[in-house]
Amino acid sequence: MRAKIREILDDCIADGLRSGYRRAHKYDDEPCEETMISHMEDYIWLEIDRKFDFERNLCSEIMEGFNTPIPTPDHPDTEYVVFAKDGDEVRTIRFGEKEEVDRLRAKKKEIYEDLKDAVDREWVGLTREEQGDWIWDLTHKNINVWDLCDRVEAKLKEKNT
Repeated sequence: MRAKIREILDDCIADGLRSGYRRAHKYDDEPCEETMISHMEDYIWLEIDRKFDFERNLCSEIMEGFNTPIPTPDHPDTEYVVFAKDGDEVRTIRFGEKEEVDRLRAKKKEIYEDLKDAVDREWVGLTREEQGDWIWDLTHKNINVWDLCDRVEAKLKEKNT
């Protein structure tokens, strides 16, 4: 039995191009051509290294950034891969369960939406009449400033909750 090397390489190149393109656009909506080419080349070699067993790890020789997490959006189980280099030995370590990462992202999005709603809320202040009543109390009823501050704070909380 012989493997169809050309088909396997075609798959590696296609997957590498897709992943590299996504990586290049992860933090920059319009990356420069050099960045795109660099990321796509790195991910093509990563795919080739995953499908073929070489005496030495080609991906680690070509890719910069040992001991740095690299996102693996197409991997079914894990979120990241790290090429850990110790001397001449290079190990591939996968981590980050997709289900857990997705759950945390959903929670983060929910918290963000809650905060966004709080920021977008319309603030209700004190009317001139309320302000005038408290100023009159302060000047004519000998109420100290701290009591006035407590009253204002309580009234604002009441109006804005």
